[in-house]
Amino acid sequence: LIYPEDYLARSPDKPFYKEMGLIYQEYEEALKGLKLWDREGSYFKSIDLLKDKAFLRGVKTIIIDEFYDFRPVELAIIKELAKEDMDIIINIPFLTDNKSIILEDTLTTLRDLGFEVEYLEKEELTFFEKMAKKLFTSPGQLDSSHHIRVIKAATPYLELRRIFQELKAYHKEGIPLKDMAIIISNPIYLEPLLKVAKGEGLPLSKNITSPLKAMPIIREVLNILECRLYNYDKLSLINRIKSNYFRICQEDKMDLYELILRKEDFTNLQELTKLFDSNRLLNMTVEEMEEIKKIIGILEAESSSLSLKGRISSYNNFIRDIIRGFKLKENILNRYAETQDEYLFLRDLRSLKKLEGLIDRMDLLGLMEEEISLEDYYYLLLDYIEEEAIVEIQANREGVQLLTPTNARGLKKRVIYVTGLSQGSFPSLDMGNYFINDYNQKDLEKIGIHFKNYQERLNNETLKFASILASCQDKLILSYSSGYDDDNIKSIFLEEVISLFNYGEEEEGIEEIRVNLDYLIKRDLEDVTNTEDLSKYLLRAYAKGEDIDEETIRLHNQIYPHKFRRIKEKLACELNRYGDTFDEYRGLLADEAIKEDVAANLPKGYSISYLEAYSRCPYYFLLNRLFEIEEMEREFIDYSPIDLGLLYHDVLNRYYSLYREELKQAISKKEAFDFEKSLDSLKAILNTSAKEIGFNLSKKKDKLIVEIVFKRLRAFLEKDIERMIKEGILPYAFEVDFGSKIPFFIEVKGTKIPLVGRIDRIDKFIDEDKFIAIDYKSSSYGLRDVDHMRSGLSLQLPVYILSQEDKEMVAGAYGIISSQEFKINLGLSPYIRGKSKGILSQEEWDQLMDLTKENIYRLISNIGEGNFQVNPLECSAYCIYKDICRFEDLVEVE
Repeated sequence: LIYPEDYLARSPDKPFYKEMGLIYQEYEEALKGLKLWDREGSYFKSIDLLKDKAFLRGVKTIIIDEFYDFRPVELAIIKELAKEDMDIIINIPFLTDNKSIILEDTLTTLRDLGFEVEYLEKEELTFFEKMAKKLFTSPGQLDSSHHIRVIKAATPYLELRRIFQELKAYHKEGIPLKDMAIIISNPIYLEPLLKVAKGEGLPLSKNITSPLKAMPIIREVLNILECRLYNYDKLSLINRIKSNYFRICQEDKMDLYELILRKEDFTNLQELTKLFDSNRLLNMTVEEMEEIKKIIGILEAESSSLSLKGRISSYNNFIRDIIRGFKLKENILNRYAETQDEYLFLRDLRSLKKLEGLIDRMDLLGLMEEEISLEDYYYLLLDYIEEEAIVEIQANREGVQLLTPTNARGLKKRVIYVTGLSQGSFPSLDMGNYFINDYNQKDLEKIGIHFKNYQERLNNETLKFASILASCQDKLILSYSSGYDDDNIKSIFLEEVISLFNYGEEEEGIEEIRVNLDYLIKRDLEDVTNTEDLSKYLLRAYAKGEDIDEETIRLHNQIYPHKFRRIKEKLACELNRYGDTFDEYRGLLADEAIKEDVAANLPKGYSISYLEAYSRCPYYFLLNRLFEIEEMEREFIDYSPIDLGLLYHDVLNRYYSLYREELKQAISKKEAFDFEKSLDSLKAILNTSAKEIGFNLSKKKDKLIVEIVFKRLRAFLEKDIERMIKEGILPYAFEVDFGSKIPFFIEVKGTKIPLVGRIDRIDKFIDEDKFIAIDYKSSSYGLRDVDHMRSGLSLQLPVYILSQEDKEMVAGAYGIISSQEFKINLGLSPYIRGKSKGILSQEEWDQLMDLTKENIYRLISNIGEGNFQVNPLECSAYCIYKDICRFEDLVEVE
């Protein structure tokens, strides 16, 4: 108990403590100026009131019950009370055989204030009182008891599931719910408690709440303000479109519009409007564009009614207007009429009522005439919201008592469950406060700030725990979460309870119930405590061939009329999918109408990427190429690898075309090429190409990307030119199309198959008419060898070679820009030398070309036959469809 001026006078001459003192002083002066006081200030106010002799006139006796420790402000109040002519009786709840520092200090302080200490002993202690009295003395002092059990669960959720099952069983035996208690020792248990309580439907003595800020209605109101505050940036705009309570588009169009907008390049509403006004080709239909324009109009009207600066009352009225304008109360009622979901109905209604109450309270601040910014209002509203919570489960005085170790003291209950008794969870002894902690204790004691050290905190928790044990009457269940791998060990308090008992030779000690995941599927109907468990019980019994009571099935089907039918349909699909028959369950589209539709949508010419996509994974091909199912990117990617690939290709094409004759001369004469002299031209070509693709070189980010591309191209070109001079090879042609202007076919089994594509570059030997097909790669990722070509996974280099019927092709190679390498993964001996498995004899070369044709024929035939089985040759862990196909035997591409 210390005032700011006393704190500053005693504070060590260190900036850390002086800073805290000055903050404390400013804080107290601000409260005084506003005529407000905080919780500690209310104690000071109480002390001042007690100094007024008339305040407690007529009071003869004051009883303080179940306290064994007092804070300084509480002792100050007791000190004032002790000056009055009245009896003050303080009942300190429990005296253990283990000497307590806290109790001794409290008794000493009270004696100093003039209190007389009287020790009262019960003639006969209950079993649980004896146990509490013996805590942390000598082990083995008590006989074993069947009144105590331990629950060891894998998770807090499973721990609470077991507890609720037992609560229902005890209640069925006749114990009233209010005579049973759950002690929540750690806040992390509140979330699973809410989940379990909802499912089990047992009334609790305490409201179970969730933060108001987490409620959907509140999030949407805040989003509306954020939209205006952040100028309708892309994320806020999309969230606004997806509002369910303040809806501005049809519900079935929300995801579609989100997908459309995420793909477009804009940062805010203004840029989106300009995008529509431009002549750019957008990835949407005319109808979709018109609908989004209507949404833009709604948002612009909403924006104009919400000023960036105004009075608090104006902002409050804006929120009231949107609540009325969107008919929020009516919509909540309509939702309930449609879903009959009472939980959601009450949640939304309470959220709305809380919001309206907050706005009404903030109207008092609106009495001030000054205008504030929308940003200040937003954070002011947020402060109000963060102080509020919504009741998820309504308290019931007749329900199971939900207590903490602090408020459980002295409350007698027939059955008590103490949760969270794992080491590190209970007792919680860490002092993580930035200012008040064990490290600063000596300095704080000198200032006059006393707080409990580690030993005192442990002693305090021991007294709380002893008090809980002593208040039990019939059954005590101690539970803890061990983790799935038994990583968590028992709390020292739980170990202490177990150690207190003597066990005979044939006794197994305190019963320990283990609860793992298999607990969720009940084996006995009597263990079923909710309708979800009933479904699982019946399914298990059916699977095991056990007898099932017809009345139980009838009851289940009344609750869930079509649940088992839906499960049967899903199981039939899974069973057939893993069967031996190749049918519709394993990727066969057998319907003739579907086959005709597939055939009608086949391309006029097959690209290599199209065929390779099917070869890698037929099911991926079905979803990606035929159904066109796309992943919804949550962030707009400014430049994809395709954009940079186009830039690399275009610059290389222009550079080699510009210096073709000079390179030819240098290669012919085996002379050095003055590469440094060409760098200015390279930079000019790069800048021109970058602008044409869409890079804005006035932006630092775009300029940085172009600079990186320049460094990579410079290194690549220098190495490439050295290689060409050494090997006598000259760039011959760039971006060579086949199958587009002049049709190109391969013929297999009397069938002509049209192919289309583009070769990045073709090189020619300087002294003979032999050619090499080259494909540029940004990196070495995804390079293919001759085995991939034989399997049909890679068709690129063989098809490039087949397409150049008028040239004698002797190799296919990859030009890797990042590592400045050329890898010849397919070559014809003796024109290409080396020990690579891709260097083939003429016979092997011809066989590979024939096999490539057969692979292409097979792929196209399978597509036409509707064969889209989940049986990939190659499966990536990063495939966007992995959660749909659920293919488990992954051959991952690293």
